[in-house]
Amino acid sequence: MENLQRGRREDNVLHVRGAIFIYRTSGLLVRSGVPFAGAVSQRDTGRNRPDVIVMRGDCPASLDAPRHRGPCWAADDRHLLLDLPGIGRLLAADGERVTLDPAPGVPVDDMAAFAAGIGLSAILHQRGTGLVLQASAVLLDGRAHLFCGPPGSGKSTLAAALCHAGGGLVADDRCVIEPAEPVLVHPEGLGLQLRSDALSWLGLEDRACTPVRGRGAKVVLAPPEDTPSTVPRPAAPVPVASIQVMADIPGDGMAMMTRLPALPAAQLLLNQIHARRLALAWPARVQPAGRIAAVLNHVPVYRLDRPRDLRRLGETVDLVLAMSADMA
Repeated sequence: MENLQRGRREDNVLHVRGAIFIYRTSGLLVRSGVPFAGAVSQRDTGRNRPDVIVMRGDCPASLDAPRHRGPCWAADDRHLLLDLPGIGRLLAADGERVTLDPAPGVPVDDMAAFAAGIGLSAILHQRGTGLVLQASAVLLDGRAHLFCGPPGSGKSTLAAALCHAGGGLVADDRCVIEPAEPVLVHPEGLGLQLRSDALSWLGLEDRACTPVRGRGAKVVLAPPEDTPSTVPRPAAPVPVASIQVMADIPGDGMAMMTRLPALPAAQLLLNQIHARRLALAWPARVQPAGRIAAVLNHVPVYRLDRPRDLRRLGETVDLVLAMSADMA
């Protein structure tokens, strides 16, 4: 992929020369010059204009007048600039372009995980697309159950285990929710990412595909069997049955699920917005409080207390499956 050339713009259409990948992810049609690990590229028919272009190009060293800053990033009304020392720069602009500028000697493909992750999350926030939560989602009994938590909280492991028990993967890390009636979640369309200990425990070592740079010891499971389930990934948004915020149980406590009143549920979900600090750079477009309130009118939120010990993962799976069956 190192031969990817810079794009050119004619008549407000961006053309990218080189290998092209077409993805449907989080409700966006993405035309990318780098492959997203674990995602299945669609055939480019040329009939549909992409929502987002991902390409290699030059990124500025800084923004002229950033309104928000964080570790390694800055944002203004139109842009997010991410500067990753030793890896490269990423610029998400105007809700429609992600530009990758790798550091010398770094293959542009090494930045694909950042493009598919933080880059597209910034694009979604810039576009004001739905409520974007840091969550995995699994289809059970015809509806999606979402599992929220920070990186390393076990969302992907629980999703994989539920898929092994007969569910279908909807999303691994980012859920885009339409806060209408019915409340819908868009399929993420990306590969399931698991840590090595979870891979071993679930017996999925033979499906390990690509190490994910910037995601600790995670690897992506190879498509098309990127979940332990034979249930096909949904191609269209699916209704949401529940949102569950994961919490650790110390010691020998038992897995349990507690439905939350509206106010604590709203406070917890505010903290589960994907790339939350970035979302605060565009509050008028993201509208987090209003969208969370709209979701809470129709979807119950639970605190899912469970042990982190992989040997006890089955307890949590059984609890979620029983709850799903009761709601069906």
